[in-house]
Amino acid sequence: MKLATKILSTILVTGAIASANTLVTVNGKAITQQEVDTELMNATQGRFNQVPAEKQAEFRQQVLQQLIGKELIYDDAKKTGILKSKEYKEEYKKLEERMKKELAVQVWQKKVVDSIKVSEKKLKDYYNKNKEEFNEKAAVHARHILVKEEAEAKKIINELKHLSGQKLKEKFQELAKSKSTGSSGPKGGDLGFFAQGQMVPSFNDKVFSMKVGSITTRAC
Repeated sequence: MKLATKILSTILVTGAIASANTLVTVNGKAITQQEVDTELMNATQGRFNQVPAEKQAEFRQQVLQQLIGKELIYDDAKKTGILKSKEYKEEYKKLEERMKKELAVQVWQKKVVDSIKVSEKKLKDYYNKNKEEFNEKAAVHARHILVKEEAEAKKIINELKHLSGQKLKEKFQELAKSKSTGSSGPKGGDLGFFAQGQMVPSFNDKVFSMKVGSITTRAC
């Protein structure tokens, strides 16, 4: 484990003095920001920008370490002659056949789509007749702490009301994990993002009337 850490540290230091687009260089192979971004978008199905900001840096680091690991393992595999083995060649041939079909379909679809020409007037007409298709409901991200007694809820509010920003968030998560009886407690009370109308009316109305970064109580 110590050896792996030392190797990774050395690689990261090497990468720091490389070009702006190159994050690290592993055995002569540059790993770029674009490669990391592509992996992140694939892993999140194109929704990486919806990942909470505090998690994005963590995910980037994880993906970068995975790409580094792949390069190190690939280098070891080449040295052991895997690329010349019968098993590797057979699997490579199967993969090549699958990719040949998938690529042909993708190129054909792109060619068909690119050949379709729609005038700006038709686009505007369609939009004007189908505006409801382009309307997205407002969504919020919220956390909650569920307790049995109102007195306990007020006590928690008193612990939080003098805090703001990151300190409020951290303390809220801490109290949610230790005091909440809800299923979201272990996740710091995190309910994720939800659209207008998804929650019960009383909770929904209260949350959508609040300011960002504020706290409140509500009786169930």
